[in-house]
Amino acid sequence: MGEAEAALDSVRGSLQDFQEEYGVTELESQARALLEAVAQVKATEAQLTVEYQALADQFGSENPTVVAARAARDAARGEARRLLSGQDAALPIALEDLPSLGRQYAGLVQEQLIQTTIIESIYPLYEQARFREESEAQAVQVVDAAEPTVVPARPSRKVLVVLLTLSGVLLACGYVVVRAWTRLHLPELASRLREPSRQDA
Repeated sequence: MGEAEAALDSVRGSLQDFQEEYGVTELESQARALLEAVAQVKATEAQLTVEYQALADQFGSENPTVVAARAARDAARGEARRLLSGQDAALPIALEDLPSLGRQYAGLVQEQLIQTTIIESIYPLYEQARFREESEAQAVQVVDAAEPTVVPARPSRKVLVVLLTLSGVLLACGYVVVRAWTRLHLPELASRLREPSRQDA
């Protein structure tokens, strides 16, 4: 994609240089306008030449009307020469140079169209490839980076083992103490419980 865009930029630069050097923007339309202007001036020149010859034959070359007609004819000839020599602002190219410059201009325009068409053809493919790459990258993207927990989610196994062991020892000790106390004091308690019943008898 980058190569095609670089080629298009190069062609555009060459076309711009050509246009600035020769004063061309749209060579075909400018050339048509120039040729139409030349044809009009040539027709005017021919008409003025006929009128001048008729007046000169009738009144002689020194007659003021004939002098004015000659001046008008010469002005038309000068305008035609000016247009044909490339001195017109609309297309400052001599008519004799028009074919070779026209070929150069047509070649540059054609190359620009080719490069533009190439970019228009490959751009959708480029966009599809870029979209596919982004989709693949997002599919394996890590949402949250794995970090060790600061506070454990539950008591550690060591703490549980220690607590259970201590609980078992305490329960065993309590059982032993209660059993020993019961053995020592059970006969005395039993005799006390029997004494009231004897007194009642």
